Amino acid sequence: MKRRERYTKAFKFKPWDGCTAHEYNPHEGLWISVIMQALRDACTRSNTSEHKAAREEAKHWFRKGGLDFIEVCLNAGYDPDYIQALGLKTIASGKRFILPPGESKHYLRNKLNRDKRKNRGTT
Repeated sequence: MKRRERYTKAFKFKPWDGCTAHEYNPHEGLWISVIMQALRDACTRSNTSEHKAAREEAKHWFRKGGLDFIEVCLNAGYDPDYIQALGLKTIASGKRFILPPGESKHYLRNKLNRDKRKNRGTT
């Protein structure tokens, strides 16, 4: 599966889609989480001073696309220009950025473990 196919029109970020436990790279997962948190921060609707500051910092991080942004994207295994374009598109849409239920890395990892336990009990 091409990395770009993991995105949909609404930028539903599914970095673990189709990965088995053996294909999942924890190092890349850490950096993907950094990108996802920046998107969550940039798209938050909270008006507390702490969230406003995080929102502006995250928006600036995507707009600027500096060396730290490039390093994070490359460590996550993604093209920085592509992530920047999709991030800015998501921010401009004004929609909240959340993973749909049942698609986070923790859910998928726990589901894999639950399925293994269930299969052990039936054999």
